Amino acid sequence: SSGSGEETDGPNLEFTTGVSDAWFENVLFIGDSRYVGLKSYARSGSADYFCDVGMTVFNYSSKTLSDKNFSNMTLQQLLASRTYDKIFFNFGLNEAGYSASYFISKYQALVDFVKAAQPDAILILNGIMSVTPSKASQASYFTPAYLASLSANWANLYSSAISTLKVSSKSTAAGGRNSKAPIPLLPI
Repeated sequence: SSGSGEETDGPNLEFTTGVSDAWFENVLFIGDSRYVGLKSYARSGSADYFCDVGMTVFNYSSKTLSDKNFSNMTLQQLLASRTYDKIFFNFGLNEAGYSASYFISKYQALVDFVKAAQPDAILILNGIMSVTPSKASQASYFTPAYLASLSANWANLYSSAISTLKVSSKSTAAGGRNSKAPIPLLPI
């Protein structure tokens, strides 16, 4: 089957455009409002979603959330209660106004925390999705070039246990998106 994205710096994963709901057993999505939308409008299989509007790499540890398979848990409690095969992360847009080094250090701490709690899981970091041209014009930290540079600076987060996904340049939408900017790609 033809992959729907490009994989870099990680285990050999193949994502196709059509997977069964069983693929999402033991999958966790951790992130901000982009994952809230996925959870609400494109839920797949029995995946768990630890996500919230406005959630960041700075405040995830103070969140107590619920989903179909768990109730009122912190991320630490959730990771201690279940074993995941694949864990997806979506952060960056809410953090874009902070210094890149501060953001990256906090993201690294989150990745290290999750990897310690789930050492056998494959961790997958989604690139930062660009915003509309009107939103990008409101602040320099929302421009496609800056968001792409943040994603590119994630190199320190990558190891043999972490994969990153990005959409190929031919797949990016017009609408003001920089064709070289990594944007989220989910295997659905």
